[in-house]
Amino acid sequence: MYSRMGDGDGGGETVFQRVGEGLEGQGHEVTRVFANAELPPGARMEDRNKSFIGLSTPPSWQFFLRFNHAVDFVKSLLGLFCLLWRVQPDVVNYHYYSKGALHFALLKRIFGYRFVVSCHGSDVVKMNAMHRQVAPLVFSKADGVTCVSQALSERLREKV
Repeated sequence: MYSRMGDGDGGGETVFQRVGEGLEGQGHEVTRVFANAELPPGARMEDRNKSFIGLSTPPSWQFFLRFNHAVDFVKSLLGLFCLLWRVQPDVVNYHYYSKGALHFALLKRIFGYRFVVSCHGSDVVKMNAMHRQVAPLVFSKADGVTCVSQALSERLREKV
C-alpha cells in the first residue's frame, strides 16, 4: 500500500492504516510505503513494517526538459523499482491520487501487480493541470478505482 501523505494521524492516514490492518487480519502480508519529501529522489528508508521513499514528481511536462529534473525522476523510478523488486507485490493500492501515481503506472507492466487507485475528495476536486494531464494514463493502467462517494466518482469521470 502506498500513501503520498505522511505517516501521521489525519483522517486519510487513519483510513490507510485501517485498510492495512483489515487486510492483515485476513491473513494478507501488507507492506506500507509512504512518501517522504525529505528523502532525495529514489532514496528509501525502512522502519519496522513501513518503508519511506522519495519520489520526484513532475510539476509540468517542461520538467523533463531540465536535465537535473529528468535525472531525479529516473532516480525515483529506480528507487521504486528496487523496492517493488524486494516486496514483489500482488496488489498496489495507491492511496490519495496524485501525479506520483505515474511511477506505479509505469512500473505495473514490469511487475504485473494489480493497481488500485483510491480517491478521497480533495485529490479529485482540486486537481491541478499536471494532475489532469497525467490522470488519463494513470487511470487507464488502474485495475480498479475506489472513491468515497458516488458524487466523487462522477466528478472523477468528468475530469478524466
